[in-house]
Amino acid sequence: MDLILIRHARPALPGDPSSMGASICYGRLDLALAAPCSPALADIAAPLRGFMPSRIVTSPALRARDTAEGLARTLAVPVPCEIEPRLQELDFGAWEGMVWDDVPRADLDAWAADLMHARPHGGESAAQGMARVSEWVGEWASEWASEWSG
Repeated sequence: MDLILIRHARPALPGDPSSMGASICYGRLDLALAAPCSPALADIAAPLRGFMPSRIVTSPALRARDTAEGLARTLAVPVPCEIEPRLQELDFGAWEGMVWDDVPRADLDAWAADLMHARPHGGESAAQGMARVSEWVGEWASEWASEWSG
């Protein structure tokens, strides 16, 4: 059994007419997908043709759910998408929705100095995010091993 990780398609961002999002901090900020997303979903699905997933698991974020559901339709996957809260993106706290250039330089420097543990934004550290995702991966691996050993 394979685990394939896919990042969501491009989200629509407030104040960003191109919806490219390069300059806005978003993690837990719940954003819809930029329109139109059909070409992006087709591009994401193209290398997956021929695979039939037994499960599709997604973050609860709207952009992730919409990407997962679009892929399921594109690939004609006969199972519903499962929502897994531990797959939520990093919580950037006070930085959510801020233009990166507006984040105080001292805060960015503090974060860069200890990327895994610093949380000058008041949200989640990278280590906390990694621990929650790792917990899910460990459970998934145990389930997979049980299914394939019996």
